[in-house]
Amino acid sequence: MFEELLLLAAHVAQQTARRVFLGIRAEMKNRRLLQSRGDLGIHGKRENRMLFKRSLLFPFVAFGLICVGLFGKAVMLAWLGGRIAGRSGVGAIGHPAVAVLIGGVLVLILYVVPVLGFLVYKVLGFLGLGAVVYTVILDSQAIRAAKSAPASASPQTAA
Repeated sequence: MFEELLLLAAHVAQQTARRVFLGIRAEMKNRRLLQSRGDLGIHGKRENRMLFKRSLLFPFVAFGLICVGLFGKAVMLAWLGGRIAGRSGVGAIGHPAVAVLIGGVLVLILYVVPVLGFLVYKVLGFLGLGAVVYTVILDSQAIRAAKSAPASASPQTAA
């Protein structure tokens, strides 16, 4: 069984190498590379500009995802704290900051449990990011619907 797995891996590696050499238009004879007429790298000013733009864009996208993730985690803490404290409270208990504080304390207690803490951390992060993305999608749909509404449908004030 193990020998068959090794033979299969060797065959896959050989086929991959053959495809790479054909991709760079290489001439081979008796499994030896004679000449290569192409390259695998970037060749040209346009591709260099694209790579430069991508390398400049990456830090901004990464920073944006970090900020969205932190905001999403705060949203999830507020939701969790609001479920515990109850939203019907008037005064200090009904404030969103208190809900975030209550949710944060609960989540910090859950973080102490070794495996459960890691799972809670990941699940809250994913749900928070999803909540923010879903809110942005709903907001853009509402804006698009408001723009496409006919002007005659808007309420007119009678004079």
